[in-house]
Amino acid sequence: MRNRTLMEMVRSMMSYSSVPISLWGEALKTAMYILNRVPSKAVPKTLFELWTYRKPSLRHTHIWGCPAEARIYNPHEKTLDSRTISGYFIGYPNKSKGYRFYCPNHNVRIVETGNARFLENSEISESNELRKVDIEEIRVDIHHPFLPQEIIAPQPVQQVEEHEQHNRDGSLPSENIAIENVVEPPQLAPLRRSQRERRLAISDDYMVYL
Repeated sequence: MRNRTLMEMVRSMMSYSSVPISLWGEALKTAMYILNRVPSKAVPKTLFELWTYRKPSLRHTHIWGCPAEARIYNPHEKTLDSRTISGYFIGYPNKSKGYRFYCPNHNVRIVETGNARFLENSEISESNELRKVDIEEIRVDIHHPFLPQEIIAPQPVQQVEEHEQHNRDGSLPSENIAIENVVEPPQLAPLRRSQRERRLAISDDYMVYL
């Protein structure tokens, strides 16, 4: 429901303005800016108040897309140069106080400043015919990259059922036993003893006196 309200607000804002349709994103951000500062039937407090614990103010709001004369800082400004540039109001900055303007005849198309003069009455008197704005909503399905596309269910093993069937029949299941050749360790040969006669190192012809 909220998305439908936003799209309807964007179509209405674009239809009543002379801003190029390519800037519909600026209209969407401005619509969200306004909805966050107005109460609803379900919640008496605004989203801005729930988030910041402060009541919002709408005194600084203006008609989206209205002509404006904005004055921007120019360090190289000369005496005969124009003090302001013509543009269209397209929204509010995120991190500063002021306004955003679309200036088609300026070297920088989108500028931000807090010093401007809004020509809201002239925009209402000049806009006799409404533009037809078609904004197509496209939904894109984003698949989670970490989830597998196909889930394979585990299948039961049939060997367990065959084993139980053999046990009920009273016969033991046959097992294939691989018989390996047993290699016996080599027998150690007995030690041979020398059969030579041992002779004394000292001959019998000598006599030893201690």
